[in-house]
Amino acid sequence: MSSKIDICFANLFSTEATCYVCTVDGSIQVDHRKIKVPKIGWIKTFERLPQGIQPKSFTLSRQGNRWFVSFLLEVEPQHTHKLVDVVGVDLGIEALATLSTGETFSGAKSYRKLERKLSRLQWLNRHKIKAVQP
Repeated sequence: MSSKIDICFANLFSTEATCYVCTVDGSIQVDHRKIKVPKIGWIKTFERLPQGIQPKSFTLSRQGNRWFVSFLLEVEPQHTHKLVDVVGVDLGIEALATLSTGETFSGAKSYRKLERKLSRLQWLNRHKIKAVQP
């Protein structure tokens, strides 16, 4: 395992390679915004890392001068109880959507709210008098 990591990191850090990917299975430590990679040490990350979940493996890649890391996580799926198995949706004019269960969702009436203002601004634009330059 150690020789595989050595070869992988040697290829990853070589100056000739412009794009290289290295996948490592094994022990890595994950902290809030950093990871501990074997042979390298602690590396800061741009995004927050998941707390309480230990990654199974990670992939370290380089494209040009940019470095990327991705994790393989194993998470148990959460099953939720559903009241209705299948719901049909009818998109309409009066209501944004009506479900087959009878529940309706009203849409945003932003056009109706701003219709008078839009009409006034369009009228002002239509009757604009251009200044004549001497």
